[in-house]
Amino acid sequence: MAFSAASGHAQESWVRIEYTAPPECPSEADFIEQVLIRARRARLAGPGDLAHTMKITVESQPGQSVARLEFVDTDSQRVQREVSGEECGEVVSGIALVTAIAIDARAEKQGAQSPPDRASSERATPSAQPPPAAVPVPSPRTEPARTGVRWDVGIGFLTTSAVAPSLLYGLDAFVALSPRNAGWSARLTLAYLEGPNLNVDRGEARFQLAFARAEACPLALSPAAQLAFLPCAAFDAGVVAAAGGGVPDPKSPTAFWSGASLIARIQLDLQDFLLFEVQGELGTPFTRERFYFEQPEATAHTVDSVRWGVGAAVGVRF
Repeated sequence: MAFSAASGHAQESWVRIEYTAPPECPSEADFIEQVLIRARRARLAGPGDLAHTMKITVESQPGQSVARLEFVDTDSQRVQREVSGEECGEVVSGIALVTAIAIDARAEKQGAQSPPDRASSERATPSAQPPPAAVPVPSPRTEPARTGVRWDVGIGFLTTSAVAPSLLYGLDAFVALSPRNAGWSARLTLAYLEGPNLNVDRGEARFQLAFARAEACPLALSPAAQLAFLPCAAFDAGVVAAAGGGVPDPKSPTAFWSGASLIARIQLDLQDFLLFEVQGELGTPFTRERFYFEQPEATAHTVDSVRWGVGAAVGVRF
């Protein structure tokens, strides 16, 4: 899109705007409207005009947006300006103001460098006609801030060394919420895992674990617009069951299980809708249950003091 900026000496400087922004930010039409409101010397120009290019690039991440303006001034020097903030709408409004100022400044500088022609001199001659009335400039429109709560819902696969002598495997389902204008989030997960039949000491044992997890993630680090790294802390609570076999009168005891975990999660967000996640975790139980065979007594397994786990999930965001 191009503009023409007229100087006080009828000097015209044709300016072409190249605007690139994510879909959640103001559109090119909104940006041009904000520039036209602020730039008193600017007006739309037709296609095919020789013009100077002013390039605007907007990048937006959760809680942080950056807009950059690049152009070449009348002295052939490359100029770059930058505006940053939390909301993309506010950042685009700010860079629109910077762009309007640059257009007017360029037009004035070109007018000062070029001598006035005869027509402009005649127009500058005082006349008996009264000056035109000043037209009030409307206030610039600002984009509404994106507020409210964002929800994530999904399912995943999880494996852990939590309560058994071998790895447990299973599925989990989660729901998470976070403010749209902040980086922290909270999450609730329900999971069920089980392991294979194991030959232990005097018989066989099979372990199962069902638990609920409450997570708090204080921030989201975003090296790219669609990628985020979330460090989280979690509290786990549930029930572990062990089924014995290969011995007379086998039993299936259950015990309450709880623990704390530290989680490192990588999250890929596609179009602010589809989510893909991978994570790793380290944790420790609050209690270390011992499972054993009776008569004569023989230990089947004692819960370890440190556990680890990995997982992957897919979900939606709304």
